[in-house]
Amino acid sequence: MVNDLFLLVLAGLFSAALIPAALGIGLVFVLVKKPVSRFVGILLVLGIWTFFAHKWVTSGETQRHEENRKYTDEFRPHAAHFDMVCKHAGTKVFETAKDVKSIAFQAPHGDLTAYDLWDRNFKGDVYGGFDVQSSQSAEWNLVRTFLTKKEWEQQWHVPTQEDFLRYPQIEIQGYSEGEPGFFRYLDSSVGSHQTFSKAFHHKPDSRYFVKWEDISTPQDREHWVAGSKWTVTDLENGTLMAERIAYAIDLYQGSTKRDSYGVAGLPWIRAGHTQYRRPLQDNACPSKTPLYNLDFVRSALKPIDQEMKVIPRPVR
Repeated sequence: MVNDLFLLVLAGLFSAALIPAALGIGLVFVLVKKPVSRFVGILLVLGIWTFFAHKWVTSGETQRHEENRKYTDEFRPHAAHFDMVCKHAGTKVFETAKDVKSIAFQAPHGDLTAYDLWDRNFKGDVYGGFDVQSSQSAEWNLVRTFLTKKEWEQQWHVPTQEDFLRYPQIEIQGYSEGEPGFFRYLDSSVGSHQTFSKAFHHKPDSRYFVKWEDISTPQDREHWVAGSKWTVTDLENGTLMAERIAYAIDLYQGSTKRDSYGVAGLPWIRAGHTQYRRPLQDNACPSKTPLYNLDFVRSALKPIDQEMKVIPRPVR
């Protein structure tokens, strides 16, 4: 009986050392033969594991509370600057166009290295997000955002007709064999098979051009703030149709240290993505919606209505 109790205590301590209770119970079944002792052993293991699990949870919450308090105190001057520049953020629409079939886009920033995204003075469009990716990823995301009518990501919200309203054709600036021009993308999907055609042309077919640029000041970058300006222009007459001023901030101020929330990574990637928000603090202004880039462009350029194509979710 003494040996049984000793083994039971060992099993309980083993499970308390961050080992799932199931392992402790398994040890009881392996090491203890008597049914009554097994029953007592299981209760002992569960009791010990529950006691320590509560302390671990409490300790983690205390750590996060202290971390949030320290973070808030240290972040206060940066938050003040961010709040100041956000007063100038927003969207202005001067003219609109209906039944738009094609739009042209500025070329993304280009291939990046990790050093670029750690550079406080990186000049890409952090808020818009396309300049913090490789060229290939940026092009694909432009196509996916503005051209395709794929099945909507259900984790955001239930899709509506408006969600699927995109453009039949988009063009992206680029080079082919050293020659400047535009890559023209068309949706050539048939049924549930999603495909696109891509062809190079020296001149755009689109009347409207979407451009973005970095508008950060040296003072902004001291606080790890990146400014962004998107414009929609009519290429026929040079009219500015819409403008969006926006800002994003790295809430961790360039730090690469992983915190108790498990957040780490490249500063400008964090600043441009909503999943890297700290509690009670937004990292972008205006606040991002699931379709924030598309919504801005559609505020000035209304796509021609098309038959909605919904690609069925594969059966697993």
